[in-house]
Amino acid sequence: MATEMSFVHPDGWEETAPYRPGQTVRDVAVANGIAMDINCGGALACAECHVVVDPPWDDLMPPVQSGERTRLAAEAETGPGSRLGCQIELTPDMDGLSVKLTRGYAPD
Repeated sequence: MATEMSFVHPDGWEETAPYRPGQTVRDVAVANGIAMDINCGGALACAECHVVVDPPWDDLMPPVQSGERTRLAAEAETGPGSRLGCQIELTPDMDGLSVKLTRGYAPD
């Protein structure tokens, strides 16, 4: 059985992509050509992979570490569920996870 997650763009357009446990949300975006701002390669040097995770998934998310907290604090628009995609390591029980991308994108 394949594990999949969804990326919801700011305009509501949604893309679904397969993932392997152990990948991060950022890794899945790169591997599947999802248009997501990704500038630092997952090194916590930016917050371009800022996503919003819906509350039902909170209990499955890894804890926010200090580096992620610092980067998110520098973001202008964060709120409940704000996370960095490079810091969310996916597990088999996250099958069906949906994250909202915070950067604009218009599909071709």
